[in-house]
Amino acid sequence: MGAPSVVWMVPIKDGQNIEEVKSKFSILLQESDFQQRMRLQEKEIIAIKMHFGEENTHGYIKPPVVKILVDKIKAQKARPFLAETSVVYIGKRRDAIDHLELASRHGFNHSQVGASVIIVDGVYGENSASVQVNKKHFKEVQIAAGILEVQGLVSLAHFKGQELVGFGGTLKNVAMGLSTRVGKVQQHMNVRPYIEEERCCFCQKCIKKCPVNAIKEHNKKAFIDQTACIGCGECVAACPNLAVTFNWWEGIVPFEEKMMEYAFGILKHLNKTYFINCAYTITKFCDCMQCENPTVVPDIGILASTDPVALDKATNDLVLERAGKDIWKELHPQCDWKRQLEYAQEIGLGQLEYEIKKITD
Repeated sequence: MGAPSVVWMVPIKDGQNIEEVKSKFSILLQESDFQQRMRLQEKEIIAIKMHFGEENTHGYIKPPVVKILVDKIKAQKARPFLAETSVVYIGKRRDAIDHLELASRHGFNHSQVGASVIIVDGVYGENSASVQVNKKHFKEVQIAAGILEVQGLVSLAHFKGQELVGFGGTLKNVAMGLSTRVGKVQQHMNVRPYIEEERCCFCQKCIKKCPVNAIKEHNKKAFIDQTACIGCGECVAACPNLAVTFNWWEGIVPFEEKMMEYAFGILKHLNKTYFINCAYTITKFCDCMQCENPTVVPDIGILASTDPVALDKATNDLVLERAGKDIWKELHPQCDWKRQLEYAQEIGLGQLEYEIKKITD
């Protein structure tokens, strides 16, 4: 392997206000290799893949920060839009109509960010394209067809904890975030939770949280119907007694590898890509979770690279350094977050070796 991949970084002090974050983000886009690497041309369509936040969540990247990126792309006379897809679980992001309404309520609309929002897998998450990958788990993957129409992609990810794989960064933002609903189910298919009955007090919190009504009562205990479960992990976060568990080794590791194969299939057809991780408001769970979701590490900064593997590795290393421990192992003890990075390198998505170039004011 050649020289380490370059990861650019602007530090952010813990608790900095939105104006300071905007200023730091602008500096990063100006001083990094963003413009050189993207080589934007007039009228090129550029997708900005991000998460608009689920209802009653707070960790997602805020519209004024996103507008900095939109304006930078528009200054080169390219045409950016904010890209997302529908989800599998029941909620405000299950179809394009509700998803667009939620995005607008969170401030993601043309009047506030200067760009339109497009749900790139269609109204019901079924506008799919099959892409050949020929990897260990998949011969082909089902990705949002709309993403194949763009000339470039910028992944703008909120770096945070994730209840199944430890953390979620730019690789998960691309892999899960640009697959169709069928693709999301394919990635989750190995992950099936079950109830440890001796721990279950039948508080019914998992039943109320299950997005597909797969959890029922059986002998005054919760019971998960394996034929209905989609492996989303909502029940894990909901349970106060750690009664919901997985056959972790059989489920989580294949899930991580499958995600990376999806990322591979999505990125292989895009000539211009750039990846950004916002490592502030670093929460315990992902932005899909409608539950108490505390920040777990002080703010670190915004990082960017052309290499998504190096970017996620560098961001995570800084999080662990700031925490002074493996915070993801502590919060999500059965997760093996390392595998997603290792497998991503194995299949050619990028490399684990990196060099951070810190940008100061």
